[in-house]
Amino acid sequence: MGIGVSIATWPLHSDQLGYSALTTKVLKIGMEVKRQSRVNELVGSSRVEKVVRILIGLEEGDRLRKRAVELGERVKSSLRKISIQLDDGCLC
Repeated sequence: MGIGVSIATWPLHSDQLGYSALTTKVLKIGMEVKRQSRVNELVGSSRVEKVVRILIGLEEGDRLRKRAVELGERVKSSLRKISIQLDDGCLC
C-alpha cells in the first residue's frame, strides 16, 4: 500500500472473499475483476483489460493509488509510534 499500488481482486473461495471486500469496499484501494456471486460466469479478457487500464491509468486508478499511499503512510506512522514505545519499554 505504501508505494501506491492499487489491487485487482478475483476472490475464489474462503478468506479471499473477505480480503476482496476489505480491499475494495472498506479500504477502497482496489477493484474486483470478478465477483464471487458470479461464480458460474466466465471472465473475458476485455474485463481483465478494463480493470487493469482503470487501475494503471484513469482518474479512478489515480484515486485508488493515492488512497493506497495515504493508508500506507498511516500504517508506517503507527508502526513508528509502536517502535518508539517498545524502545522505551512500555506500550503506553
